[in-house]
Amino acid sequence: MTTINYDSIIAFCIDRLSIRKDLDVIVTECCLKHDNAMGWTYDVHENEIDIEIDVNLDKSDKLLTLCHEMVHVLQYSEGRDANEHEAYKLENKLYKEYKRYVR
Repeated sequence: MTTINYDSIIAFCIDRLSIRKDLDVIVTECCLKHDNAMGWTYDVHENEIDIEIDVNLDKSDKLLTLCHEMVHVLQYSEGRDANEHEAYKLENKLYKEYKRYVR
C-alpha cells in the first residue's frame, strides 16, 4: 500500500485547470474494488469536493486517477455534469506535466 501526500498534485491541477481557488478538495483512500472503479468524485457542497482513490492502486495509478478526478472537480466547480470523455482526454496530459514539474 502506497500513501501519498496529495496536496502538491491537487495544487498543480487547480493551477493548470484554472479551478476556483476557494474549493477544498479532500482526498480519501479506500477500497473501491466492489465499485469496479479507481476513483470517485463527489460534489459535496459549494466549497468542498470529496475524492475517493482506491487504496489498492500503485503510486503512479493513484496520481493518474487523481488527475482524472481533478477534471471532474473542474466540471463540478463550473456547474457541469461529470464528463468522462473530457476527463480521460486530460488525465494523461496533466499526469505527464506533473511528473515533469516535480523533477
